[in-house]
Amino acid sequence: MSVYFDSSALVKRYVREPESELAKSFLESFTDPITSAVTIIEVRRVIGRYVSAIEGITAGALFKRDLSSMAIVDLTAEIVENAAEIASKTHLRTLDSIHLASAMAASCMQIVTFNRMQARVAQSLGISPVILE
Repeated sequence: MSVYFDSSALVKRYVREPESELAKSFLESFTDPITSAVTIIEVRRVIGRYVSAIEGITAGALFKRDLSSMAIVDLTAEIVENAAEIASKTHLRTLDSIHLASAMAASCMQIVTFNRMQARVAQSLGISPVILE
């Protein structure tokens, strides 16, 4: 089964936070994780903002390695339209809506996230959320 990883779940692997070990072990337990192309932007932004220059080099290399083993969902017009529909009906933030629309486009039945609002909306869309805590 394909599992979608939201940026909130992935970023904890590269930026030290209390849940980092949990996020790392969960990611490593799947052989075919999926994420959106927007994850690349979000994670690199967080690494650049919250990690020192030296740690950023290591974190960036690890992220690049992890991406090579993930399926990346490109942002298409259909995903943008679905994300807009999700956002307008649920008031979910833009990027969170893009993640859900990307998970739907990839036919993922689960999404791993630290975002409770996104998890609630995912559930309403038929995607089982895995909320890491």
